Amino acid sequence: MTAFATEVLLFGGVITTLPFLLDREYGVSLVFSGGVITAAEVASAVVAAGNGRLAQRFSDERLIALGYVCYGVGLLVAGAAASLVLVVAGAMALGAGIGLTMPSVDALLSDLVSAEYRAGALSIRNSVTFLGRAVGPILFAGIAATTGYRPLLLAAGVAGLLGVPLTLALSR
Repeated sequence: MTAFATEVLLFGGVITTLPFLLDREYGVSLVFSGGVITAAEVASAVVAAGNGRLAQRFSDERLIALGYVCYGVGLLVAGAAASLVLVVAGAMALGAGIGLTMPSVDALLSDLVSAEYRAGALSIRNSVTFLGRAVGPILFAGIAATTGYRPLLLAAGVAGLLGVPLTLALSR
């Protein structure tokens, strides 16, 4: 579920929506929009690189919950931003959330599944991730057509924050 939700939020909420928001609200070029998305991906890579150290101090479930906090806050900031700098900061917070959740989901799944079935379980997780990438843009483009981009990002931010109690409840 985390992998699916992550990809729906990332590819639906940011990749699909953010360039239109940036164009409409700030008149920036597609190159700049691509740079914002790249900044999110760089933030993801930097945080993921340190995920092993974090995993030594915190459980995978807590890191996933923290990742959802980053998703929620990042999307809320991007959706409510009064300046371009805040949109970029929100996108980077979303990227940091991805860097926290995705390695933690893989580690948790690897711990939960015996070695005999691990490859199959991780393949299912990977398939679900790509399914989220397919569903996200369709879902968010349809919603954005009726609500606009800012309300869409704000709603996605709330959805991201709802992942926190859900993740913690499921981990008990």
